[in-house]
Amino acid sequence: MANITPVQVTADGAAAYTAAAASGGGDTVINATTNTSLIVVNGGGSSITITFTGVTASNHGVVDNPTRTVAAGKTQIIPIPDYVINSSSQVAVAYSAVTSVTVGAIKD
Repeated sequence: MANITPVQVTADGAAAYTAAAASGGGDTVINATTNTSLIVVNGGGSSITITFTGVTASNHGVVDNPTRTVAAGKTQIIPIPDYVINSSSQVAVAYSAVTSVTVGAIKD
């Protein structure tokens, strides 16, 4: 498990984030806010599922673990839902596969 630190997006929309290999045991986005997004690059041959661990009730009134799918060979910017950010401003992220998958985070 690795810590992913979001990079601030500049006024012109640029962000030089650092991509790291996704960890098999999951990763933690630190210093997350409601304006934080996870960037997932899936260089593998199959789609993968990203799972965020819910910590408070969503707008549906239940604590759930939202998922997003990233197709093979694609890059996706995934906004992090506010209900998965814990009281320490951290977000737990798990991956269905990590081969050829890199991740980073940005916030505006």
